[in-house]
Amino acid sequence: NNHAPDGQALVVKLRSYLFQAKTELVEVDLQLDNTGLLDEHMHSLIQQLFTAPHLCKLVLHLSDNLAGSMPHPQGKQISQCMKHLGLYLTNTEINDLAVKNLCGWFGTVWPETLKLAVNGCHALTDAAGDALADTFGKLPNECGLTLIAWNCSFSSDMKKHLTSTLARKALSLR
Repeated sequence: NNHAPDGQALVVKLRSYLFQAKTELVEVDLQLDNTGLLDEHMHSLIQQLFTAPHLCKLVLHLSDNLAGSMPHPQGKQISQCMKHLGLYLTNTEINDLAVKNLCGWFGTVWPETLKLAVNGCHALTDAAGDALADTFGKLPNECGLTLIAWNCSFSSDMKKHLTSTLARKALSLR
């Protein structure tokens, strides 16, 4: 079929399902890859999920153009309840600014386990690598981080920088 899905309608449906049916969300695993949805329809939903008051586990799979940009935290941080966060960004148009926005969600609040997989995101440059190194270099030792960056456009110097900065964390670069 030649029609892109109506992203707005789908997200509205998803939001009402997630936030009306159960006000106390505990775990959400959303596989939104290969949907072709446009970024702007997802921003407020992702923002709501990051800050949902009872959510302790969030796993997001994003690909296509969906993860082209992450919503800006605008002073908000991830929910205090968030214990496990997994973000899988595969073959997306995600850019440096989006990665900086993503890093902006972390500050005083860290999940116990954080898994970020960035695979085949060719628009990323060393600026994104710097943001990842700066942000996750501050991660408390008791938090578990897995950062997987495969087939991105990081220079060999940036890969060395990430490796040395995140030496104590689980890191896979190629």
